[in-house]
Amino acid sequence: MSDPCYNYTELVNHGEPSINTHYIHEYHKCDTNVTWSGWYRLFINGLNAHISEKCITTYGCGTHVTLWIPDGHPKVEDGVVTRDVCGHWNNYCCYHGSYPIKVKACPGNYDVYELTVKNILTMVVNTLERILESSSAANPNELAYYGNRVLKANEKLISTLVKSTDTSDRVSFTLAAVEVEIFMVGPLVTLEKIPRLNTTNSSMDIDLIGIAKNNDERSAAVAFMSYNTMENLLKPDTSEDIVKTMMSTVISATLPKTTNTKLTKPVIFTFRHIREFDPSGSLSCVYWNISEWIVDGCSVLETNSSYTVCSCVHLSTFALMQVSSHPPKVITEAQDRFDTMFSDIFSSELLTSVDFCVCDRGTGVQFGPVDHCHLLSSELLSALVPESYGSKQAALSLTHSLEAGRRRAMSEQTVQEAMAEQIVQEAMAEQIVQEAMAD
Repeated sequence: MSDPCYNYTELVNHGEPSINTHYIHEYHKCDTNVTWSGWYRLFINGLNAHISEKCITTYGCGTHVTLWIPDGHPKVEDGVVTRDVCGHWNNYCCYHGSYPIKVKACPGNYDVYELTVKNILTMVVNTLERILESSSAANPNELAYYGNRVLKANEKLISTLVKSTDTSDRVSFTLAAVEVEIFMVGPLVTLEKIPRLNTTNSSMDIDLIGIAKNNDERSAAVAFMSYNTMENLLKPDTSEDIVKTMMSTVISATLPKTTNTKLTKPVIFTFRHIREFDPSGSLSCVYWNISEWIVDGCSVLETNSSYTVCSCVHLSTFALMQVSSHPPKVITEAQDRFDTMFSDIFSSELLTSVDFCVCDRGTGVQFGPVDHCHLLSSELLSALVPESYGSKQAALSLTHSLEAGRRRAMSEQTVQEAMAEQIVQEAMAEQIVQEAMAD
């Protein structure tokens, strides 16, 4: 194995002490567009540089999260060592961390660092977790912004794992928040089709052999990624009438380092349901288009209570979504028919029976003193009457209905009960009128 002290990639920065390649929010920078793979030596303005051994302030060095090594650098005689790297955020010096990298001190007073796809990818997906935990990222647009950045960074990182091959080759690994499957074919491949690419909650079937034949170099590669928590960043839009529920993990499929990416056949995805399926709802195979989930180019082939099979004519970031309606609101129907059905819906008999059920101690329902019963009846009536009924006319109409009911019930009550019911009636009518006047 070659000595990394003499076989490294130079990271050169002119000006600010950071290796920045991409602007965020117009003024802060991030290294997500660097293809990390192998050993690196840092330079600032032509001078040797190293990762800090002290916690640096947030937004320092022209970036959001500054990285540092808590345990310091090794000595030359230590050889290659493993060190944790922390990222300062939210007033915590190791908010993002710890992420192990390899470090070696070299003759000539400089250090080299091994930054591989897996440990950088781990940093990215763990940052995703931190974003989800942060209350400052609760806005759906901001969550989508971070989700897009994570997807883009991961796809670029994964592409570095694709290597040329004469026949076929495969790379697969699992991290805490993402599973990765990569398959590569070359000009001498003997397979008629590649094996199905499987992750815990999804699978993919693609005609990679046909795609390779359409390329001049007769080679192609596919990368298949399944994210465990991405659905919490790329959230569907939901209205008052429609509920959209993510029924699967989010997956991404790309053709890295492939010149002609035109599909020869539709791609087949199989999703395992991560939530209970609602038979009254409908399922859609959707893909992420920067800010929303859309259906174009995808369709459901078959489904059961546990799995759904989708067919798509393009590659992107996909998921399975269930669309259903909110349970019908009885109160809304009553509002629509208020003028003609008011007395039927809120009949005096119904309200009288409700009052007696709650307040009559003969039923065995013991809520305490009479005034507590009055309060309960008042609150119950307030809950039954929608705010849109809050006009004085509606309140008076309901009061008259109550009075009629009370009169019919008086023959079956003692004088004391009748007086108590009159107090309830007056209290409820007064409350309704006051609320109507307030509206």
